[in-house]
Amino acid sequence: MKKIIIPIVILILFIIGLIPIKTFTSDRPYYSYDAFLYKYIKYYDDSLYNFKYKEEIHIFPTNYLTSTEEYWNRQIHQVYAISGEQKIETQVGDAEWNKVVYDSIFPIARNYKEVLNVKNNDEITFLYMNNVNIDDVMLYDVKTTNSIEDKVTYSDQSITVHDLEKGEYVINLKTKNSNNKVEYSFKINIEE
Repeated sequence: MKKIIIPIVILILFIIGLIPIKTFTSDRPYYSYDAFLYKYIKYYDDSLYNFKYKEEIHIFPTNYLTSTEEYWNRQIHQVYAISGEQKIETQVGDAEWNKVVYDSIFPIARNYKEVLNVKNNDEITFLYMNNVNIDDVMLYDVKTTNSIEDKVTYSDQSITVHDLEKGEYVINLKTKNSNNKVEYSFKINIEE
C-alpha cells in the first residue's frame, strides 16, 4: 500500500507545483506566471531601438532568484509627457544606460509626431520615469532654434513653463540616477 501512496503523493505535489499564479501590473508592460517549480515572464522590451515582447522561463530553483522588477529597471523606457488629459510619447536622445552610450541628433532637429498642447503655468508630469530624476531642462524655440533661458521650472518628476509667447517649442529633459543618464525631448504648443 505504501508503494502506491508515496508515488501518488509525489505526483500530486508535482502537479500542485506546476499551477501558476498570474502577476500583472497595469502601470508596467510585463506579466509573469509564478509557480513553485517555474516562473514564466513575458515583458515588453521598450529599450532603445528594441520594441518587442520577450519571454523567459526560469526553472526551480532559479525562479526564486529572478525578480520581474529587474526587467523593468534594466531598460531605458519610453517616457510619456502628460498635461491635463493629453499624453504624448517623448523621444529618447543621448543616453548612457548600463554602461552603454547612445548618441542622438540635436533635439530641435528631431522629427516629432505629436505635440503637447499646454498653457503657461501648466504643470507637465511624466509617466514611466523609471527611477530617474530631472537634472536639467533646456527649452528651444522651434522658429528660431534658439535656446530660451529662465522660462521653465522643474522638480524631480515634473516641469512648468512660464511666460512663453504663443507658438511651438521643444523641451529637452536631462535625467539621471546614480548610474545612468538619459535625455528625453518633446514638442509643446503654447495655446494662449
